[in-house]
Amino acid sequence: MAKQNGESDKVKIVVYRLEGSQRVYSNYVEVSSNPVDVSLKFCDLKPASKEDYDKAKKEEKIQIPVITEIVLPSSVAKALLKVLEKQLEKVG
Repeated sequence: MAKQNGESDKVKIVVYRLEGSQRVYSNYVEVSSNPVDVSLKFCDLKPASKEDYDKAKKEEKIQIPVITEIVLPSSVAKALLKVLEKQLEKVG
């Protein structure tokens, strides 16, 4: 936000979870991009049954549903990468 004299005020962004929204677990992420944005497809890859394992081995693929997809502008994806690197440095 800009003041009339050219100085800017800093505004802190505070996130919160909407009532009724849920947290989603993902142990598999597929990433794709184009010159404008980056797409993150989050999935929960569950242990395969014997039948599913045999089928996947035969077909040389396994299909898992996308739980949620998030599309970010490239500039936001670059900022996310920096923040993730800082967070991962903390956990070693």
